[in-house]
Amino acid sequence: MDLGDSFTPANTSPLAFVPCRADRLAIRARLVPLVLLQAEKPERAINADPKAWYRTIRPDLMGEEAYADLMTAIHSPAVIHRMIEDYRAGLTVDRKDELQDRAAGRRIARPLLGHWSTRDDLEYFFGDPREIWRLWATNVTGHGIDSGHHVAEENPADLANSLQLFSAMVEPLAAPGGVKARNGDNAKRATDR
Repeated sequence: MDLGDSFTPANTSPLAFVPCRADRLAIRARLVPLVLLQAEKPERAINADPKAWYRTIRPDLMGEEAYADLMTAIHSPAVIHRMIEDYRAGLTVDRKDELQDRAAGRRIARPLLGHWSTRDDLEYFFGDPREIWRLWATNVTGHGIDSGHHVAEENPADLANSLQLFSAMVEPLAAPGGVKARNGDNAKRATDR
């Protein structure tokens, strides 16, 4: 599966979008990212009991081998630190970059397939995630996946099936002489549920 000519965010929106759309309820519900900005506190909390932190992830959802790999990873303080640093970047430098791109009129031109969990709060607070991404990209498709916050870990089969379908639809776009508009329309119809 080659997704090199596409973009597939999962359970997220451009962070620059959040403050302009959020009300007090949404901000209160999204305090976790703000806590993650604090130096060392989130790492200490997660490292104290990583399995409790990721309690919704189970081996029957993602397979024994993948679950064992994840448990090894989340019990590594270095991995937890890098995960938290990714959140911190999303709330700081990434947001700044998004705002600069927005001000310059830059948009994602590659086909974009968005996924979000149907049992988390992204859609509740911000509406249809595809509409959010359409402010940032020109060719957006996507759908919710039956999962909690950890889409890939909680429903890997549905996510993999969606990515394979999307890949099959966008691969012709990368071929020399590919018919971009027609294939893009087909990918949109196939993945917009």
